[in-house]
Amino acid sequence: MSDEHGEHEDESPLAHPIEAAEHEVEHLAEVADEGESPATPAILGVGLIAVLIPVVAILIAASLLVAWLVTR
Repeated sequence: MSDEHGEHEDESPLAHPIEAAEHEVEHLAEVADEGESPATPAILGVGLIAVLIPVVAILIAASLLVAWLVTR
């Protein structure tokens, strides 16, 4: 069978890795929303880490930039 994009459901996830990743993220969000799976804390923890790492990196970079500009 094919979906609205003309793709086959039985294709390998390697053929469309972006779509496979999007589907997996949607699935994990559904599992976390239900809250009944033992994997829920791990899913939420990984999501939190995935948000915190870029935020901390941006803050560190901004701090270093400000320090460099002040000491010039």
